[in-house]
Amino acid sequence: MRRELVTGAFALLATACASGPDYETPPLPTAGDWTAGAAAASRDALPDAAWWRALGTPQLDALIERALADNRDRRAATSRIQQARAAAGLAAAPLWPQLDATGSATRTRTTESTPSPVRGVHYNTFSLGFDASWELDLFGRISRLAEAGDAEVQLAAADADALTLSLVAEVVVAYADLVGATQRREFAMASVRTAEDLVAVNTARVRGGLGNELEIASAERLLAAARSRLPQQERDWHLAANRLAVLVGDTPDHLVAQLRDAATLQPVPDVVALGLPADLVRRRPDVRAADAAMHAATARLGAALADRWPRLSLTGFFGVQADDASDLFESGSRALSGGPAVRLPLFRGGSVAEQIAVEEAGIEVRRNELEQTVLRAFEEVENAAHALQQERVRREQLRVAVDAAERERQLAQQRFTAGLDDFTAVLNAEQSRLDLADQFAGSDTELVRQFAALQKALGGAVPPAPAAGG
Repeated sequence: MRRELVTGAFALLATACASGPDYETPPLPTAGDWTAGAAAASRDALPDAAWWRALGTPQLDALIERALADNRDRRAATSRIQQARAAAGLAAAPLWPQLDATGSATRTRTTESTPSPVRGVHYNTFSLGFDASWELDLFGRISRLAEAGDAEVQLAAADADALTLSLVAEVVVAYADLVGATQRREFAMASVRTAEDLVAVNTARVRGGLGNELEIASAERLLAAARSRLPQQERDWHLAANRLAVLVGDTPDHLVAQLRDAATLQPVPDVVALGLPADLVRRRPDVRAADAAMHAATARLGAALADRWPRLSLTGFFGVQADDASDLFESGSRALSGGPAVRLPLFRGGSVAEQIAVEEAGIEVRRNELEQTVLRAFEEVENAAHALQQERVRREQLRVAVDAAERERQLAQQRFTAGLDDFTAVLNAEQSRLDLADQFAGSDTELVRQFAALQKALGGAVPPAPAAGG
């Protein structure tokens, strides 16, 4: 009898089918080629997972290693992956038979009014054994729930990859802000020294009867304007240092002193590997996350559809039962029971149909989110590539302007000293040089910022966390 029951169960399982559609990634928007950066992009290579090493700064490399190992957001993302895996295992557990050890001891007294022939009797019942149950997944309800759990593991992993890419880009940008604030401070300090010299020169000229108080006031105004830039640059430096401390999982007081001698970044590479637009869809973590979310929604629809059909379970008990505890292990106390149990939904107030409608709408939501994510990915790459390209052009023009402003300042100073021009020309030339030098230093930072934005948008291979103790 038991052999026939087991054989029948496996025969039913062999004919079982999963409800709902099997998931396939829907057709997604595509782009034929990139429109940006044609002269500064390589399409025959994929982005490097360690792209920041192109900036040639060991201190930045070390900060990124620390961030990958100790950033709290990344640790939380790793824990969410573990949580999703455990939830997927929980969803798949009912696919296997469930076995419980049971034991009970009861005392029963029947009433005098019972129709049973054992009226007014006291007796004990002792039981010890194993309860077994197994829901046969005839219509794939459980397997679809397990499939949804597996898709949510992929979703959590893709979210973690996206967070890692953002983390690396944030560290690079914060470090560039730090270096940029230092460079801008150096330019401002040079301007302060120049302005101090001009104040001294004009003061001496007035004492010698060659100048006037207006020239001294103008020089003092230039000096105050140059000095006024220093607090802002110091503030920007501390903001970047504090941001880096949080990103690498440390407190500012431990990291700020180490960053005072931050090394200058190497120039941003002229050529950036973009790869083909079609590769971007498979590479970007947010696209993979949106695809996994739609997969999970599709699997949950299958589980909802399976709720329209009967559920068949096998249950059984094997053990010993007796009315006296001392007889439990006698041969005559052995007990065995088993058989199928069927549950057929008849009326649930429309809840099954409504749940199916919920899941179908959820799939459409995920489909539109997936397509929007792909379109946004193309937008971000194009924008970042254009911005990087145009910032290179802007920086080159600023470099020319800074060189010209320096020549202008020197000529104005020479003509003022020779008595050919008044101090206004020197003042204007020095103010222009200071402004352009500040913009030029800021352009270096902006170039790195756009380079990091492009690498993030390209969604290259995710760097692994350093080995423990490494």
